[in-house]
Order: sequence, then structure tokens, then C-alpha cells
Amino acid sequence: MAEWKKVIVSGSQAELAAVSASIGVLVGSNQQITTNPSTTFLSGSFSGSFVGDGSSLTGVSASSLLSSASSGEGISPFSFDGSSNVTVSVSGAAQLSDNAVTKWNDTDGKFVNSSLTDNGTTITGATSIQLTGANSILTGSFSGSFVGTTNLPDLTEGAGITAFIYDGSTTANVAVSGASALTTNRVTKWTGDAFADTSISDNGTTVTITNDAVFTGDITVQGTASFQNTENLLVADRFVLFASGSTTTGDGGIVVQQGTQNVGELFGYDSGTTRWGFTSSFDASTSTFTPSVYVGAVQTGTGQTAGSAAPIYGGASNGYGTIHIDTDDGEIWIFA
Repeated sequence: MAEWKKVIVSGSQAELAAVSASIGVLVGSNQQITTNPSTTFLSGSFSGSFVGDGSSLTGVSASSLLSSASSGEGISPFSFDGSSNVTVSVSGAAQLSDNAVTKWNDTDGKFVNSSLTDNGTTITGATSIQLTGANSILTGSFSGSFVGTTNLPDLTEGAGITAFIYDGSTTANVAVSGASALTTNRVTKWTGDAFADTSISDNGTTVTITNDAVFTGDITVQGTASFQNTENLLVADRFVLFASGSTTTGDGGIVVQQGTQNVGELFGYDSGTTRWGFTSSFDASTSTFTPSVYVGAVQTGTGQTAGSAAPIYGGASNGYGTIHIDTDDGEIWIFA
């Protein structure tokens, strides 16, 4: 996995995971790292973990490396002088039972078994379990005797619920008002006292509206929009943007269907030649086209010569047929 690594230059503070020396790295007049322990020497103060048995250390005693350790609360008494192995144990651990939940015995200063056991699936108690907190909650299935009030508060229907009677002793059926008349997959609406069907249906794949729909806000279509009608399309915008959101170049245009669905006459822009053109029998479900003929382009300007810049549309390779009108002398030029 990638991570940040510091680049080491003269005067930098090094942060290295390891140092591999093929011959030797001279850190200072009294600091050297090599591949041979006998020629590696470092001096100064050190902290952290040290690897090895310390047999090569000189002038250092175990007592100067290790401080004494002793038992504290909850730990069985032990003595450690840094020269012999010692096992540290939790106080009372020898008497603890498998799966028994432990508790602290302050009198003896150790852990002891409680009356609860936990086998990973069920918590079992040999004595009663009592929750005294005001917000105590138990969930699940219960059996046995229950202590508390036997008075049940009234349960009555409110808005959107059909009328029912519940006295705490007989079963009552609570139903949403109007639910019996609702239709599968139909979006519902509130009528004031019950729910009812709307003209909108949703089968999980398609949302269908059977009545006229009026949108007072903006409509954003992130998928494919298909308009199927016989009326003229009126667009108030002065400019229409096609291929909105595209980050690459590509073809595009307007297709007028001619007898066959999705097939017709195309007026489009060919990004390969950077020219507008026409083609017939074009399948509107495709994303590219090759023009049968190109749209003639007319450029104007002054000082036109045979060596002037290539046409704006099509360039030197595909600008054939472009006409240029020289406005200072009326000359007409064609790129051919």
C-alpha cells in the first residue's frame, strides 16, 4: 500500500523504516553503520526496543537496564529483579470458571465468579436479574412472572387508522384507513381522512403517470429522454446544447425521421473532419456518422493570398470547397 516517504537531502531530519548498507554509512565522527556488527558503532541516548541477548554490551548491568516491577491491585503478588523469568497472573484467575462472568471482590482484592454465565449464545443467571435504571430495556422473548402495573393505557385510532376497539383483553385489528381499496404498485395520496390511489404507478422498473402532469420547478433527466408525440416542439431557449456533460470530442446532430423508426436524414457535425455535413438513412441510435456531403462554408477577410491560412472548418486536410471572399478587393477564393 502506498504511503508518504520523505526524500532525504543534506541537512534533513531522516525518517527511515530501515537502513541497508553495502559497505558503510558514516553518520558522524563517532557514528557508523555497516553490514558488519563489529565495525558498526553508535553513541548517544537510545530508547525503544532492542534485539539480541545483550551479550556484546560492555559496562552495562541488568539492574541499570531494567527497573523493578511489582504487583498492583488485581495482580497476584510477584517479584521481578530483571534476572529471572516471572509469570504475572490476574488475582483470583486460578479459581475462575469457564464462561463465568467475573466480578471484583474488593475485600480480597481479586476477581471471582458471578452467578452469570455467557456461552457466546445465551447469558444465564443462577439468581434473579434486576434492572433498576429508569431507562432500562430488555428485548426478546420472555417467560415467567412479571412485576409492574397491570393497568394498560387506552389505545384508540387516530388520523389515517380505521376505527377499532381495544380493551386489553381481546385482539383488535388495526388497519390503515382506505388500505382495502388501494391498488398494487399504485402511488397513494392523502384525501383528508384516508389514503387513496393516484394516477401514478411504480412497478419497480417504470414509473407511469396516466393523467396530465404539471411541474412548477426544474426537471433534470440523468438518463435517456424520449419524447413521443405529434405536436410541434416549442423551445424558448435561443441556444440548445447537445452532448451536455461530455468531456471528449464526438459527433452529433439533428435527425429527421423518414418512414422508419429512428432512421432519417441527418444534419450533423463530424468531429473527425471538424466539418458540418449531411447523410441519409442515418440510424439515430448510433453515436458517429460519415457525411455524404459537406456543408459549404464562406469565410471573409482582407489580404487573401494563395498561401493564406487553411480553412477554419476542415483545415488543410478536410477543408476542400470552402469559399473565401476578400472584402478589400472582392476576390473569391475556393479551397480545392
